[in-house]
Amino acid sequence: MRSRLLPALLVAVAALSLVSVASAGRKKAKRQVTFDGVLIRDQDPTTMEKGILRSELRVLRGFRSREALWVLVAPSRAAWDRDVAPGLAEALDQPPAQFKGFASFLPGSIGRAGPQVAGGLLHVELPDGRGRGLVAFHLPPLINEGREGTGLLNSPQPNLGLWISGVDVSSASESAEATLRSLYVPAWPGPLGRSGPPAVPMRELPEEGHGSFVVFGGQVAEGDRGGDLRESLWDYATEDQLPLGPMETFPRRLDSLNEMLRSVRLDARVLDTAEGAASTLAQAPGHWTLAERTVRHPTRYVSLVAPVTVAMPGQEHGDEHSAVVGIVAFYTPLVMDIEEAPLWLGVEPEDFARAVHRGELPFFRDGEDLLFYRGHLARWMRKEAKQASGKLSSPAEAAEQARGWGDRYKLRGLARASQGPLPRRFAPIPEKERAELVDERLAARGAVDRDDLAAWLRHFEPKLKPGDLDPVWSLTFSVAAAELPVGFSLEEPWEPEPERGAATGSVSDQWGARDSGGGDGGSAVSVDLSSGGGGPTRAAWSGDLSLQLLDLYSDDSVCRMGTEAQVAVEFDLGGVPEGSAAKLRVEWDLLRGGRSVSRDAWNLERGSGTHEVEFGVPCPDEEGAAELYLALLAPGHEDLLTDSEIPLDVRPPGGRSWPPLRMPEPKTCLAGAVSEGVADEDGFSMSGSAGLTADQVSQAVRGFQRQTLRCRDGRVASGQVILDVTVGCDGRVSAVEVLSDETGADGFGDCVARVFGYAPFPAHDLPDGANFGLPLRYE
Repeated sequence: MRSRLLPALLVAVAALSLVSVASAGRKKAKRQVTFDGVLIRDQDPTTMEKGILRSELRVLRGFRSREALWVLVAPSRAAWDRDVAPGLAEALDQPPAQFKGFASFLPGSIGRAGPQVAGGLLHVELPDGRGRGLVAFHLPPLINEGREGTGLLNSPQPNLGLWISGVDVSSASESAEATLRSLYVPAWPGPLGRSGPPAVPMRELPEEGHGSFVVFGGQVAEGDRGGDLRESLWDYATEDQLPLGPMETFPRRLDSLNEMLRSVRLDARVLDTAEGAASTLAQAPGHWTLAERTVRHPTRYVSLVAPVTVAMPGQEHGDEHSAVVGIVAFYTPLVMDIEEAPLWLGVEPEDFARAVHRGELPFFRDGEDLLFYRGHLARWMRKEAKQASGKLSSPAEAAEQARGWGDRYKLRGLARASQGPLPRRFAPIPEKERAELVDERLAARGAVDRDDLAAWLRHFEPKLKPGDLDPVWSLTFSVAAAELPVGFSLEEPWEPEPERGAATGSVSDQWGARDSGGGDGGSAVSVDLSSGGGGPTRAAWSGDLSLQLLDLYSDDSVCRMGTEAQVAVEFDLGGVPEGSAAKLRVEWDLLRGGRSVSRDAWNLERGSGTHEVEFGVPCPDEEGAAELYLALLAPGHEDLLTDSEIPLDVRPPGGRSWPPLRMPEPKTCLAGAVSEGVADEDGFSMSGSAGLTADQVSQAVRGFQRQTLRCRDGRVASGQVILDVTVGCDGRVSAVEVLSDETGADGFGDCVARVFGYAPFPAHDLPDGANFGLPLRYE
């Protein structure tokens, strides 16, 4: 078979740690097995990343790349439950970087390979030489959580894994006892669950176990009729390049592989960014606060399991022998926020925040969010390019510079790049300017460094000449397949005890016509052989469902008015027969003061395993405490209902919770001489007013001006607002007019004027009021 693999994709692949399964037969010589047909266009990772980086930040945030993939093979269910499952569950609750340590310390009887592989080719040896089979799978290098940009994945099957399996069973001697009665090879993997590998439907061997047959790629043939199918199976098993064309997609019942992603949640110290990450990190570190809470690691994982099962003569139901294949793949976003980046880097959040504040790291601003490109984070960890060149400009000036370079060097792509996000760094605000700012806590502002700009633009136009920094990249692809043997240890099966605290019940007619018992929930269900063939089947399933709600949480305990809180529910489902799915229902209700303010419900279908489902909850339009109640149930099974609730703190979208504004109490007007008008160095002018001195105005303004920050309301406002203010002799503002608003934020100046109507001033002696111009500068 001629390889169609792109040379650019044949990146250096780390040597695989291949450990033979104890009873798998003779060891095979190592060879490099790779996948063929991964891409539909000739593009290397750099070319694909260029296309992705041209996307809007909203689209870019949805891309994830595979950083590691591990394959684990246990020779029996007992070995899996004893040697793999307990440590695996614990390892998946830790930062992904620690998974390598878990895999390294597995017993020698457990086959494993990783992390720099794209999938696996597993050779199955049936007991007593009755035949051989294979399991091959591939997980995509890129997935996209959003609806837009899927074409940039450059994949024949975007967001889906690929799987193929088969087995070639040879005839037993007529004079000998048949060593196999039935078997099962998985047509696709399922999500790993707390109850372990799922029960599976077995296929009876022909001629009471003596006959031969072959199953491959959804086709089955008995005896001599399987010649062509048998040849196809062994061509696939022995080639060095595995074509993706014959492989089936998975997950079968879900939209995409994204639906199978699960989170690692960690207790960690995090920076409190209630006012927004951009505003918080621009403040002097002395104004920062940190909090302890549970957060999600940016890297998500897919954990899959697939048992290869055989039954021997005389064995009862449940005594089958299974070799268990486990797959764990980690996917990391290309851009991360201020909370995710230090978790991925493995550094303290305060140390990371200080480095950003000092200007060591470029970032992209998305409203009040700060987003960090993975290539920049990796470069910072290597202690490269931590200092800016010092040639700084505003974002608008940087965009103009990019367009100028495009004209000068005839690089048309720079005009488009200048319209997208440009990297910024924090730079100190000069002391004199800080004194003029409404928010005196601010010590730094975002600016674009010339070298950062040039390096970023080289992602789009490599021929650009200016600048001393090279572009950095995040994506590297592996096309290697882990090659491992799968053998069976014929020790006695191990039966786990049922987990306490899980709701259990029986299935009656969730699968409709598939329920062959027609009676109570303990009846068997007949399902087709997973590899696609017809013929006699025997269901290896007891009929008992289990449902357990493991966790309900929100990404942020604060629910911003006018936005949605992103909530996730994690649950474990057991007892669903392989190849089928149970119908479940999710219902939630958002309460304030015991009163429902919003609710929703929807149905979903899932197979056995642990699942995580994310959804949005509209935040109430009034600030205060709220509670989110969620119920998870299986329709028709009242005993399969489990629920939970979490608190939500509803706050304004601007960040901090501001107390209500109240008009100051009126003061007694004064009577006295009229003084000459003055103007101080801050620009406060009385225009000949005798009622208030410049110092009185300055002190009153500085004591109140931070209240106007509530007008940001989640908007980016930078620039000067000039008000015309009239203060009555009783110290209360009688009139405010906006003379100028240069912030560029729609309605910001009008809001500032309304807020300043509540400002308290000293009493004075002008019955018609004291009038002055008031400049306010925002950063």
